[in-house]
Amino acid sequence: MKQPGNLLIIALGIAVGVGGGLLLARSGLINWRPSGEKLRDLSLASSGIQPPHAKGDINAPVTVEEFADFQCPPCGAFHYDLIMIEKEYGSRVRVVFRNYPMQRIHANALRAARASEAADMQGHFWEMHDRLYETQDQWGEATDARQRFIGYARDLRLNVEKFERDLDGEQTAQRVAADYERGRSIEINATPTIFINGREIPKESITPKGIRRTIDAALKERGR
Repeated sequence: MKQPGNLLIIALGIAVGVGGGLLLARSGLINWRPSGEKLRDLSLASSGIQPPHAKGDINAPVTVEEFADFQCPPCGAFHYDLIMIEKEYGSRVRVVFRNYPMQRIHANALRAARASEAADMQGHFWEMHDRLYETQDQWGEATDARQRFIGYARDLRLNVEKFERDLDGEQTAQRVAADYERGRSIEINATPTIFINGREIPKESITPKGIRRTIDAALKERGR
């Protein structure tokens, strides 16, 4: 029979192990999910920025909501998959993007998120969004990422002085923080994390085939 002191040591060891796992998961360093845990539900999340960054008909039967990091290579790959899916499904699918920079592992992710919001203040969020993903390999590990983003603003013919002010401004910081808080409120710990009609897609299904299969099922649910 185990002594009470031994039981206390075992309990503390379990607590430390689980706590350490949670810290690593929340840092984005590992994809930790307790065995049998249900997928997340967006109905439990905070609101994020309103209105969100979205493309497509607001009344579309299917909404794909992505939490992503501009410096994340899998997010960059998914960007191109999503373009094809948007073309294929047209008005039946609405796409929502949420900034979720994993800054503990991606040094330029937060600055890139703010660049997208600064571009949004001049009505060019999606143009900057696409440019950031298309050039991810150029700025991802660069020490001069900020200057590169200013260059992209110039290429997009934005007001560069305003872009620079907004890039460092409080409003962009608050907007990024609002979307980040939406993800954090349901403990998202990796990017991309994808929801279709408010339900999380398992990581193994974040493939062109898996996303199409889930969209088709959602359309069928709605008789479309």
